[in-house]
Amino acid sequence: MCCNLDAGPLLTCILCGSSWHHACLGLPQTSFPFDDFRCADCRLSEFGAGRMPSLQGAAEFVNDLLARAREPSTLAGYRTAMNHLKSFQTKHNISVLPMSPRLAQVIFASLIMEGKTFSVLKGIRTTVGCWHSAHDLPGPFDAFEMHQFWSAVKRRLKTSVTHHREFPYERFVTMVRVLLARRTKASIRDALWLCLGYMGFSRHSEIAGRKQDDHFERGYRLCDMDISALDRTKCFVRASKVDPTGNGAYRVIASATASGINVQELLLVLFRLMGMTSQQAARSEAPLIQSLDKQGNFTGRRLRCDQRFKTLQRQIFGPDAEVYTIHCLRVGGCSHALNSGVPHELGKAHGIWTSDAYWIYARFHEDARLQVTACM
Repeated sequence: MCCNLDAGPLLTCILCGSSWHHACLGLPQTSFPFDDFRCADCRLSEFGAGRMPSLQGAAEFVNDLLARAREPSTLAGYRTAMNHLKSFQTKHNISVLPMSPRLAQVIFASLIMEGKTFSVLKGIRTTVGCWHSAHDLPGPFDAFEMHQFWSAVKRRLKTSVTHHREFPYERFVTMVRVLLARRTKASIRDALWLCLGYMGFSRHSEIAGRKQDDHFERGYRLCDMDISALDRTKCFVRASKVDPTGNGAYRVIASATASGINVQELLLVLFRLMGMTSQQAARSEAPLIQSLDKQGNFTGRRLRCDQRFKTLQRQIFGPDAEVYTIHCLRVGGCSHALNSGVPHELGKAHGIWTSDAYWIYARFHEDARLQVTACM
């Protein structure tokens, strides 16, 4: 079935063959990149429920949940990889999915000869594995010969893993103190999000939301700051990279710190500059980190901090200073914590890491790693 509107690509049920526009179903265009969509009627018929009106809404809601099971950027990456495979299929007139290990070797060798980068190949490899999992099939890269083949691919392309640099602790403290000394609305605001990034191990999207997010589903709001206890500030993270469904989590930032920077005092000053009390702020859904208009007043609209961070670095450390990205604040904060002896479990929990990516930064801590051989 199709509404005949020019509403973008179609989703086709793999069981009955009926098709709908993503927009007609209210689903993101990045959803179901592996062509494993099942319509609500077919989901019910698979377990003998047929067209039961009482369960129709639940069956439709299943698709809504699955469509948002991954980050939009992740799903877009899957769809891009699928487009690469479809182009290969059209060019060579060969069916690529499901993919056997021997076919995978030829496909990836051909893509290398075409000049595809390792990052593109890695995305296609991940997508192929996910496609097979979505269709309850063994993936081609589970075979031993494919482990050898992939190792050869990495050696051939001489890939190197790059990571975000850590923003130095001394620079962080200097920036915050310079900004506090300016005593302007913009400088107080900037000092606050610097602290949230460095002390709170916060991602950019958690501080100020995502670029393409009209509803501000992410990013700290005024009401997300709990300052009811004098010794701490609780920061509610509505959703994050590892929590796309928005279950939420708390970060806790101490009022007494080695640097003497008190985030809670910063918040109270910011509330006052916004013309509200802490009680009023606790009820406000407005963005915590807001842009300013030409008259220097808060606009109620969020501030994108990435370019602002680069501008501030050049202002404070000079036009020729080394410039870091905003994610380097998160890396620098957790690195400094590791170097200061904070147990890795606490650091991982504070930064809301679900993977072992936190340990990537531990490799660079020479002082801490001296303990390994100092006992020998």
